[in-house]
Amino acid sequence: MNLPRFSVRRPIFTTMVTLMIVIIGSVSLSRLRIDLLPTIKMPTLSITTEYAGASPEVMERLVTRIIEEIVATVPGVEEMTSQSSEGNSRIRVSFVWGTNIDTAALDVQSRIEDEIDELPDDVTRPRIRKFDIAGFPVVILGVSGNLDPVEMTELIENQIRYRFGRIHQSGPDSGYGYCHAKPGCDYAEPDRRCPGYP
Repeated sequence: MNLPRFSVRRPIFTTMVTLMIVIIGSVSLSRLRIDLLPTIKMPTLSITTEYAGASPEVMERLVTRIIEEIVATVPGVEEMTSQSSEGNSRIRVSFVWGTNIDTAALDVQSRIEDEIDELPDDVTRPRIRKFDIAGFPVVILGVSGNLDPVEMTELIENQIRYRFGRIHQSGPDSGYGYCHAKPGCDYAEPDRRCPGYP
């Protein structure tokens, strides 16, 4: 069929079809939702474990590897990546696409609870979180200055942090690098971290 010839021979029909397409497109466009971070359920979990005072090597050997071996027995696990740092272990577990992440989280928690005795006694109970794209920070703010760590922390918490909580529909905020006054904390050395410094 020759489309140009057909359009010329039947102008009314062609005009009606064109108008219908324009109207349907306009209505669809007006109802189209736009979201900076659309709701996406990724079959991914993160497992965070803390062990105060442990070096990265100790965390890797006594915490991270053991948790990886436990989680590997959960059905549907596709990939695991881990990161061990001083006193902290983070493991990201990806499941096969289509896996019910709620059920997977319960399975992982149950397996870890059953084998919790394999971890050192002073290790904090592993925290399991489901991947939520809506939970990603929209604003990341860094503060620096010539104040000592305690004064800087007090300034942030008393003058800056609470203001974000007043923003309409804002979610919970979290901070990194805070340092509160504690006995035995020496600020004469700028690079020295006080006890409990994350």
